[in-house]
Amino acid sequence: MRRQPGPLLNLHPRLIVTLMKDYASLTDQQLAEAIKHGDAQAFQTLYHRYYQRLFTFVWYRCHSVEATRDLLQEAFTRVWNSRESLKPEKSIKAYLYRIANNLMINKSNKQMVERAYLTSKIGEERVSTISDNFDLKEKIQSAIDSLPDKARTVFLLHRYEHFTYQEIAEALSVSVKTVEKRMSQALKIMRDQLAPFR
Repeated sequence: MRRQPGPLLNLHPRLIVTLMKDYASLTDQQLAEAIKHGDAQAFQTLYHRYYQRLFTFVWYRCHSVEATRDLLQEAFTRVWNSRESLKPEKSIKAYLYRIANNLMINKSNKQMVERAYLTSKIGEERVSTISDNFDLKEKIQSAIDSLPDKARTVFLLHRYEHFTYQEIAEALSVSVKTVEKRMSQALKIMRDQLAPFR
């Protein structure tokens, strides 16, 4: 006797979401399909899945908690407001990072980022930049901060968010070769900055 397919196999993804109570177990593609059809619970799941990772990514670039929160609020609002145009077959993770990156470019010019960085340092314990006990972690942060913006973005996505070069290319709307070039530039600068610690 031929085995019949499982009860959910031939259902529309939106119906699958309705039948499955554990949204956290859904794939990104299933969440995107549900969000496209107005499923608020699926959107909340996506939000909780990626908020902290996006927060880290944006904070590394602007060093302002308030600015990061505002930008992410706008990024997720844009996803929800344009949900009907979502393409579930495409990576929604890359889509989120692309929105966040574009907002950074549009709203945080270099002067704004520098101002936010300085503001975030007010009230923090001052640390000498030249010290025999200079912490390696601080030196790594300083090296990351010194990277050109485009190279820093690629470096953070690859090393901290574990994106592949293809995913980065999709998120930033550039070619894989461009990603490779920016990563190479970032690694060279990092090597030079961290040479004394080898």
